[in-house]
Amino acid sequence: RSHCDWSSDVCSSDLSDSRFTEIFISSRKEQGKGPLRIESELQKRGIDAALITSHLANIDENEWSEIACDALEKKLGKGKQVDYDKKLKFMRFLSSKGFKNFQVIEALKHFVSTDNNE
Repeated sequence: RSHCDWSSDVCSSDLSDSRFTEIFISSRKEQGKGPLRIESELQKRGIDAALITSHLANIDENEWSEIACDALEKKLGKGKQVDYDKKLKFMRFLSSKGFKNFQVIEALKHFVSTDNNE
């Protein structure tokens, strides 16, 4: 159903895909999902890879780390600490939500009770 306006180089389907991608990413971020998971879900919906990449690139890495931290805090509870033995469990949890390894590590820094065992 793509409709291109002859006076414009941009097709309306491209605009709607762009808007959909923007809204979808915002929604998934609010759900505590990471960039890898969001990218995968958008690809499954047939969104162009370049469009996905450009939208995800607009989001600062610190924001992703904050989202990961918030997701972990929601899972654990406010102010809780994770001992070293449970650290791997929560690393898998954040990875399953689509966060990159360095984002997982950054988020866990706020919850690991001792730094001796790292």
